[in-house]
Amino acid sequence: MPLIDLKERIDIESLLQEINLLPELAESIRNEIRYFDEYYLTSNVGLIKVFRQEFRKDPYMRLNSIPLFRLITYSDDVAVGDLEEIFNKDNMPIITRAKGTMTKQLRALGFDHIKNGYGSHETKLLSIRFPIPKPTHQLKINKNIRRMSKEDLVEIEELFKNEYSLKYKMVRMMYYDCPEVCFVYEEAGRIRGVAFNKVVEDELYMRQIFVEEKFRGKEIGRLLYERRLDFARMHNLTAARGNIRMEARLFHELYNPIREEKNPEYYVIRS
Repeated sequence: MPLIDLKERIDIESLLQEINLLPELAESIRNEIRYFDEYYLTSNVGLIKVFRQEFRKDPYMRLNSIPLFRLITYSDDVAVGDLEEIFNKDNMPIITRAKGTMTKQLRALGFDHIKNGYGSHETKLLSIRFPIPKPTHQLKINKNIRRMSKEDLVEIEELFKNEYSLKYKMVRMMYYDCPEVCFVYEEAGRIRGVAFNKVVEDELYMRQIFVEEKFRGKEIGRLLYERRLDFARMHNLTAARGNIRMEARLFHELYNPIREEKNPEYYVIRS
């Protein structure tokens, strides 16, 4: 099977049946494909997903504004040859993530590490998992925090566009994936912070916590973090896990010690 551009296929359902994908993979494609600008299926049934969007600023990455770039993610079993075909579709800047031998292979294709905003270190990600900790406080729901609703999504997208454009196209996908465990911090009728999460079997998968820049330092992020752990306790979840940037390590260590991985994942860019 050659590389297939699923966004160009009108008959997606017949294609999914024809290539006899595992039911969970086919369902994932049905749910996700509308959120991405490009979506490819490789010969070894790997997936390559592409956003096209503007880069304005990011609290960690030291990058100048980019008018338009491609943000590419891919499953672990995707071959470099398939990626190279996607990379060379146009001359737009590309941001992606890589670890291990893939990092070396991408460097040979012109990629370089993205430096973080706290010195000259590469921006890297760590996978974390820890048992749900015992509460440090008596359960008391903060009056400013409530469950996110679909009516909030336009306001949240605008907040992400203005301050964190690297993620704004993921807002709806993260919400609809598991709406019952997404929360907002609201003050004076405006959303000042959000927390996206997901329940996977008996674990809490911690996605994004984001606070409007001028409201940082007011413990909004900590309150949202506590709220998702309270949700996990109320629903008898056993552990919390997620992928975090190294720069956010101290924040997470308020709840659990974090060991640095031997083989972390890095953000890389090709201009």
